[in-house]
Amino acid sequence: MSDGTQSESTLTQLTSFSTVPLRVMVSEYTDYSAPSNENLGAYLFLGFLTEDRISVGVRHGYSANDVDQDFVNCDSKSHSYFTFFSNMNNLPPQIASGGMCSTCIMAHWKTGAKMLQSGDYLPDNYIFDTEIHFGGCGGFGITTSWNNVDGFALGVKYVYY
Repeated sequence: MSDGTQSESTLTQLTSFSTVPLRVMVSEYTDYSAPSNENLGAYLFLGFLTEDRISVGVRHGYSANDVDQDFVNCDSKSHSYFTFFSNMNNLPPQIASGGMCSTCIMAHWKTGAKMLQSGDYLPDNYIFDTEIHFGGCGGFGITTSWNNVDGFALGVKYVYY
């Protein structure tokens, strides 16, 4: 957050798509819509639903901390991702967004977020400029356009069976 604090959220598929795995890719988006700000350099791509799963009338979005946030696709645009840009050259985004909404899909990750103790903070070089895009009337946002968020980090939970 811009006040120097950090929080943690667990993102998953919507309950209705719980059997569909999330995909993490490095500087690629195979089977997904392209990020809007590839000019920001290398990136980690977190994909939710592939393009072939999204059409007009499909309900999609994501779950944050076990709370679903979804919307009905209005125009077949199939963006369904978070993209974490390295932005090593501190470039401005090609496509910016307005301020952070308080209840929209771009802000849903804050729902139930756990504030971290300062000893658990990640160093600044783990924090990325992040684009969140859920097309078809869901929303678009990038952290460089938000006053209260400096960036995101991506962590992966490993579960051993």
